[in-house]
Formats: sequence, C-alpha cells, structure tokens
Amino acid sequence: MFEQLPGLSSLSPQVREIVLRVLAVVIVIILIYLSRRLVTFAVLAPFKRLAGRTHSQTPEKLAGIVGGPVRLLLIAAALLVTARIVVPGDAVFNGLAQSISRIFILIAVLMLVYRSVDIILPTSAQLASLTGIVIQDRLLPFIRVGLKIFIVAIGGVIILQEFGYDVTGLIAGLGVGGLALSLAAQDTVANLFGFASIIGDSPFSLGDYIRTPDVEGTVEHVGVRSTRVRQSDETLITIPNNVLANSAISNFSRMPRRRIDFTVGVTYRTTAAQMRVLLDRLRTLLKAWPSADPSTVQVYFSKFNDSSLDILVRCYVRKLTWDEMMTENEAIMLNVMEIVEELGLSIAFPTRSLVFESEAHVITASEPVEPAGGDRQRDGD
Repeated sequence: MFEQLPGLSSLSPQVREIVLRVLAVVIVIILIYLSRRLVTFAVLAPFKRLAGRTHSQTPEKLAGIVGGPVRLLLIAAALLVTARIVVPGDAVFNGLAQSISRIFILIAVLMLVYRSVDIILPTSAQLASLTGIVIQDRLLPFIRVGLKIFIVAIGGVIILQEFGYDVTGLIAGLGVGGLALSLAAQDTVANLFGFASIIGDSPFSLGDYIRTPDVEGTVEHVGVRSTRVRQSDETLITIPNNVLANSAISNFSRMPRRRIDFTVGVTYRTTAAQMRVLLDRLRTLLKAWPSADPSTVQVYFSKFNDSSLDILVRCYVRKLTWDEMMTENEAIMLNVMEIVEELGLSIAFPTRSLVFESEAHVITASEPVEPAGGDRQRDGD
C-alpha cells in the first residue's frame, strides 16, 4: 500500500524499507492513541453513568483507579506491535520488547491493586456494621499504608525477577530479618494475628455478653492489641488478643432463644389428684405463653424431696437479652404461684418434724409400792 506513494519508487530498496517501517510505526502510534481514548471512554463510561444514577462517589473513584492501568496496558500492546513492525525478524529486540511489555502489564496490575486499597479497605463505621467490631479511626491509615507497602514489595520482587535478577537471596534476607523481628516482637505479632482472627471469625461483637475460661462479661472494646470486657461487678478486664483468640468463647448474646428452668416444691399434704391437676394447669400455662416455644415445654413431677414434692418446669422463650429473659422468668413464676394458690395448695419450705417419745416406767413385783399418802404402814399398828 505504501509502495505507491509518490517519491518512494525513486529511493533505494534499503531506504524505502526504513521509510515504510517508520510510516507503519507512526500509523500504529496514531491508532494506539485513538484506541486509548476509545478504550478509556468505554471503560470509564459505565462507572460515570452509575455515579450519576446513584449519586455516589465510589464509581467515580473506580473510574480514576481503572484509567491509569488501562493506558499502561495499551502502551504495552503498542510496544509489541511496534517491535514486530520495525524488526520482525530480530529475536533479541522482540524479546526485549516482550519483557518491557510484561513489565508494563505488571505495573498496571500493581497500580490497580495499589489504588484499590483506598476503596476496598472499609472505614471504621463500615467495619463496625459488617463485623460489629470498632477500630479506632487513627489506626486505619497505618493499616492502609502497611497494605500498600506490602503490595509494592511484592511487585518489586516480581519486576526484579522479570529482569533476570535472582531474588532468592533477597527473600532469604527478608526472611532472616523477619525472623529477628518476630522474635523481638513476638507478643505484638501474636496479638496482631489474634486480632485478625477475631475480625475474621467474628466470635462476638461490641456489646455481646461472653464467657471465657478467664473472664465473663460484656465486650466494650476490641483493639489491635487487646480486648476489654466489663464484668458484672463493673470490673474492666483487658485480655490480649492472642489469649482471647485461642480461648473457648461462649457468646450468650447470640443464643437464638433462652431457657427458663426452675423447680416448684409443694407440701406433702398435696394428694395425687391435686398433683395431676396442678401439672395439667402448668403445662397449659406454658404452652399458651406468648414468647414460649410450645414444643419445648417440660413439666414433670420429678422428685420426692425431703420437705417437698418437686415439679420440674422448663421451656425455651424467644427473649434474647438477659433482662428480657429474667422479666419473662419472673412473670411465669408469678403465674405458677397464682395457680398453686387457686388449687388450695402450698409452696413447701424446708421443715423438720420432731417426735418426743416418753419412756414408760414398768413396775415389777419385787419393787415396793408406796401408798399414795406417802407414809409406809408399820407392822403391829
């Protein structure tokens, strides 16, 4: 196509070949430039439309993140195409162009990940809504910078390896340095991993009532190093995160329902017929109770106790907090007392019966008997 241009036919074959390749490169550059704008527009347009509909800044931020990496990818493609046009048979030049293109691609990917940290990393409010754990706002910049440094370090190692450098020694040196650092700050590192475990597993949230082998109370704060729990006596306990992460944690705030469980003791004056009526009344009461699960109601005459006839009363109620459960327990027990009173029965209390037995004095024939008057009759009187 270019051979028919005016003036090219008068040039020598070598010069004509160079001119043709230069023209081809110029055309490729123009096409890449135009396609860069088209591709960038095609990629960014959906984000901008979404931002306009949702009135959110996130799509615009995503558009700004994607734009740079897309341009680098187009530059990498331009290098490959240009190399194949200028020196199609030169393996060395084409190999160098491929290496440079791969580096541009790696930089584009790293740039995309690096910039995404600012959007992907949630704010303290978002993290609290997702996990129920609040991180102080002043800690988030350190976490963000740490992630970016890690991304840059990984990207640098990959790029060095792409240039042919042996990164084994570098990684070994980093490993030795990391080992020394971990030994020097073993507890700190352990607490950081414990914090990550708590965030990942989410065994509790702020305000939950938990029990561990060491502490029982309400979670008030979850930090990077430690967690604070307020006990029922208002004592504030601080637990290192590595200790808490390795402990068995009972979370009472996440119980789907709570159990009402108590024993009613009536006196031994209660007859079998009265006991049957009382059991039926109690079962009817609990099965009709608004918050109780009828399938879990258990009312049984369970024991002949020392001072009472014991009745087991047990059911599950759909009350999640401790105060709600205790209020429900109180209401049920008051109704039980009213039923006992209506049936003319009595709640038993510990009693002891004392039996006094007097010994009868047995008089035998050999024992003398004194008269009632008190004086013994003399012989001959």
